[in-house]
Amino acid sequence: MSTDRNELLDKLGRAPDRMQRLIEDHPDDLLRQAGDCGGWGAVEIMAFLRDWDVVVDERLSLMLEEENPEFEHEDPDLWSIERDYHAEIPDAVLAEFRTGREQLMKRLNNLDETAWARTGHMPDEPAFTVDDLILGLFQNDQEHLNRLRDLLL
Repeated sequence: MSTDRNELLDKLGRAPDRMQRLIEDHPDDLLRQAGDCGGWGAVEIMAFLRDWDVVVDERLSLMLEEENPEFEHEDPDLWSIERDYHAEIPDAVLAEFRTGREQLMKRLNNLDETAWARTGHMPDEPAFTVDDLILGLFQNDQEHLNRLRDLLL
C-alpha cells in the first residue's frame, strides 16, 4: 500500500475523533439548532457523515463484487428531511458514525492492490476506482467537518 494511501486511511480513521472534539462541550440543544438560512445544523451534518459512510460501504461492496457497477446519485437534502436528522441525538450519531467508520476502515485496510483498482460509475459519467471512491470520502469528511467546525465557532 502506498504511503499516500496509508496517510489517507489514517486520516479517515481519525474522523470520528475529530467530530468528537468539535462537538464536545456543546449542549445537545445547540447541536440540534438549524443552520443559518435554513441550512444544516451540527447534528444534521453529523448524521449525513454517518449515512454517507453507509453509501460508500455499499458502493465498495458492489465494486468488489461486480464489473463496473452503476450507482444512482443521492440527495442528502432529502435524506435530512426523510430521516428527520434534526431530531437525532448527537452522542448516538457520533457513536454510530464511529462504529460504521471502524468497520469500513477494517475493510479498506484489508484490500489488495487489485481491489483498489476496481471500478464503478455514475450514469453518463466516466468510471472511478475504489481509490477514487475513498479519496472522495476523505474530501467529503474534510468539507463537512470544516462546516461543523465553522458552525460551532
